[in-house]
Amino acid sequence: MNIEDLKKLAGIDKVEPSMGENLSYVGSAKAEYQRKHNIKPGSPEWFKLWFAQPKLTGENPMPKNESKEIKESVTTEGSCPRTKAKECSCSKVKTISEAKDSIIAQCELMHSDKVKGTILFMQAPGTPTLIKGTVTGLEPGEHGFHIHEFGDMSKGCESMGGHYNPDGADHGDIDNGHVGDLGNINAGQDGVATINIRAKRIDLLGERSVVGRGVVVHAKQDDLGQGKDAESLKTGNAGDRLACGVITLRGE
Repeated sequence: MNIEDLKKLAGIDKVEPSMGENLSYVGSAKAEYQRKHNIKPGSPEWFKLWFAQPKLTGENPMPKNESKEIKESVTTEGSCPRTKAKECSCSKVKTISEAKDSIIAQCELMHSDKVKGTILFMQAPGTPTLIKGTVTGLEPGEHGFHIHEFGDMSKGCESMGGHYNPDGADHGDIDNGHVGDLGNINAGQDGVATINIRAKRIDLLGERSVVGRGVVVHAKQDDLGQGKDAESLKTGNAGDRLACGVITLRGE
């Protein structure tokens, strides 16, 4: 596919200087590849990198061996002192908060061959956060659903730490537990869970923003701190971590 066709596919007529910076937030592996090879926005290599989708063009702009190496490197060690996420969003969240704008974030579930999903987080100043999405590949029934302290996936879901708990509370439900306690999501017989949560204690704006932190879907039902044992007050006995992802600002 030639460059003009790629421009049409991207819906781009004119290349602006900021486009390279903006697109660098779309995928950290591609952004790292762009930096490593000093690929300039608007160049043929740049269009191929960002818009030459293998399924449409029959070519992969990043060699598989290098793509794997870069993906591993960008999740090896967290660079954000607050969340340990590789890409730190603290300054951007602060800027949005000061401007009193609405904010949209998203999370793509990873580290599972079976469980997949996309979750959106939406908040306007002074309002609860709306959490919407779909998770597929689950066993039918309820599964613990939490925001974890770190956006660190250097060791898969295990390196995301415990539930996000800035108040030092015991584990519980969405209203009276850890801030990151979002209860359960319920998968039907088809293995699909639809998420529609109104979370009063989850913030995308301000000092307690969860942007950069992790989302985890668990193997078992969360007992919401009612299990009458020590683990119930810590994790809700929700079991193994099936899939996880980092909450990032929409467009990053």
